[in-house]
Amino acid sequence: MSTIQEKCPSYLSSNRELSLVFSELWGDVTFQDGRHTYFHRQSKGNPQHAEIQVLSYLSELQDGHRPRSVHLYMNVSPCRNCADAVVRFHRSNGDISLALTFSSLYAHHGENHRQGLEALAESGIQLAVFNENQ
Repeated sequence: MSTIQEKCPSYLSSNRELSLVFSELWGDVTFQDGRHTYFHRQSKGNPQHAEIQVLSYLSELQDGHRPRSVHLYMNVSPCRNCADAVVRFHRSNGDISLALTFSSLYAHHGENHRQGLEALAESGIQLAVFNENQ
């Protein structure tokens, strides 16, 4: 079982926590037939967090175009509620490879949000943090 400390040990100790007014992400979806699509979502001006918007989008895609893999590039790691929603989506769609890469951790000193990151890591979702060259 992987933990967030194992996935991102130096990042967690660097105190690079970020408090943002909105979340923003870019996604790369690869479909079963090899086609790709790219998208952008943000919570600015939208009552839903960007992650929830993406999960709705992916659920709609599944009817006609089944994703094989989804990689989300995020300005901040998901909050606890969004992390839980991503884990539920992943459990319901286990054949879809899911990866999250983010630039900063959202309130990782708060136990609630740290538990959300742990749940993502434990569910088999690939987690990564942008490095200085990205």
